[in-house]
Amino acid sequence: MNGLAGISCFFFHYYSFTREEKYKTHGYLALEKILKSIDNGFSNPSFASGLAGVYWVFQYLGRKGFISTEEAGTLDGLKPMLISFAESKFQQGDYDYLHGALGVYTALQVQIANEHFHSDDYLDNLTNTIIRELTRLAIKNPDKSIFWESEDLITGLKEINLGLAHDLPSILLILSRIYACTKNTVILKDLIEPGMNFLLSNRIENDHNFSVFPIRLIDGIAQSPSRMAWCYGDAGISLALMQIGENCSKHDWTLQGISLLKKACSRRVKKETMVSDACLCHGSSGLGLIYYYAALTTGHGPFFETAYYWTKKSLDFGQNMAIPGGYLFKVDGDEFKPGYNMLEGIAGVGLFLMAIMEGKLPGWEQGLLFP
Repeated sequence: MNGLAGISCFFFHYYSFTREEKYKTHGYLALEKILKSIDNGFSNPSFASGLAGVYWVFQYLGRKGFISTEEAGTLDGLKPMLISFAESKFQQGDYDYLHGALGVYTALQVQIANEHFHSDDYLDNLTNTIIRELTRLAIKNPDKSIFWESEDLITGLKEINLGLAHDLPSILLILSRIYACTKNTVILKDLIEPGMNFLLSNRIENDHNFSVFPIRLIDGIAQSPSRMAWCYGDAGISLALMQIGENCSKHDWTLQGISLLKKACSRRVKKETMVSDACLCHGSSGLGLIYYYAALTTGHGPFFETAYYWTKKSLDFGQNMAIPGGYLFKVDGDEFKPGYNMLEGIAGVGLFLMAIMEGKLPGWEQGLLFP
């Protein structure tokens, strides 16, 4: 998401969009640079910034027919290391989707749109580890709801993180995917239902909060309001709720996700959304993608209109003619810089705009926890 793998994904899709061979060549050049980097010692295993994400992209490009099956299997030897990374992260209590243990599940799941679930011994091993470790690490409340704590990397404080990119919603979503594949009712009864009870009990319904859900809880106190984005806030949580409901055949959870997203349609001013750029992670493209998925899934007219609004906003952000590509992206504080990667740069914006113009979600969005 932060380097060449996501950029290669953009180039292969842009080749498909334009039919110009030079963009396919750029895609292959990016993959070649990745392999050289690995040969030279690159070994970060994470999903967002490392080998788990690189492995997923190779598999994705192969399933889409952009590269050959043989080329897609180039990195199959990484699987044992990725399993080991996930196990070590669980031992540290780090289940962060982007940077910790849970991203490895998406990397190994190898599930592309409209194709059946494919499993192997490595994925089975990881699935068992996820269930075992999340059961061990779950903290039980007197009301029998459960949650998982993590440590804020900046403050060092223990927290319950409600961001889709990092903690509770992604934990429950991945558990629901495991349940949908295994139909193991123990997962549903002992982990998903108690976790959902905790998540839904932390809604904040008052006029002083733009967001329904807080960013996090520290010592039981909600930190709110939250931004509106894929990574944090009501839109990303809605994306999770809709899928968890479908995966678990719990229609009321799906409806709560749809209702939450409907309420968020009206949040558009910067003070309420905190949207400052066009990126997928915390910007307008991520919101456009969520609303477009919801529109295609439900047929709800206001979702199409809201997706159009955030698409238009994404185009408006790209009008800086002094910058390559026209876009600047917010980094630390109020500083804006050019960005080229998938998660926080123009590769992601380009992938989003192509998906909108083609009228369908092609599959790369599954790396961002879309179905």
